[in-house]
Amino acid sequence: MNEKEKQQRYDLCTRYLSEISKADSLMGLFDLHKQMWAEGIRHANIGPNEFGIFRTDDIPTMKPSEVFLGNVYGLWTAPMNEWIGTKDEHIIREQYRNHLSSNVEWLRSLVYDNGLDRAKIERTIAADAPEWAKVTDVKIIDKEIKVDKLLEFTYKSNGTEGRSNALVVTIPPKTDLLLVPKNWHRGEHVGNIYKVDRIGQWRDLGYKDRVVSLKKDLFSKGITIKPVGEEQSSKQKNGLKR
Repeated sequence: MNEKEKQQRYDLCTRYLSEISKADSLMGLFDLHKQMWAEGIRHANIGPNEFGIFRTDDIPTMKPSEVFLGNVYGLWTAPMNEWIGTKDEHIIREQYRNHLSSNVEWLRSLVYDNGLDRAKIERTIAADAPEWAKVTDVKIIDKEIKVDKLLEFTYKSNGTEGRSNALVVTIPPKTDLLLVPKNWHRGEHVGNIYKVDRIGQWRDLGYKDRVVSLKKDLFSKGITIKPVGEEQSSKQKNGLKR
């Protein structure tokens, strides 16, 4: 895709995410599902599958009786039309909404995120916060994620909004490191990649207890990474690419 096509694809996914979030009925979500599929917003998880949720031959001609939802909160799986008008319809509506939105978010991330898993990065950062900080809603606000690009993310700590940075770097042999300021949950933050050395300690979330310092080379694209002397673990967590 050229840049114009990328932007159109990104905007289309964003529009449908907004409409999915606002849909107030199962049929509203059902209609949006068919519309976005017809416009090319497609993923196997929201496509036909004789043993899955959407047991149809083709999404544009799908019937409510071919959408099987449930198996949540102790509810049985049943065709969508059997949930409409019941006391549990709101639970099934949220199940359908979350299923559609998570897959559209994934498709949108493919446009600019260079194969990196945006949602996984956000979850990894959130899991790093100490329990007392009660961190929620970690969200990378950059449109594009790529290696060696300083990212900004927002979060809430004990209900208060905060902002910090993250950085994905690659070291031989093609190992992704996810770095965040050691005290990011206290609001440590820099404005651009050339100021990363103003934060003395960055945590490597791929290794337990590993802390490094960073310096951006003014005359090249490289970033110097040096251990800060805390014990390093050789056991790496899962990578950041899908």
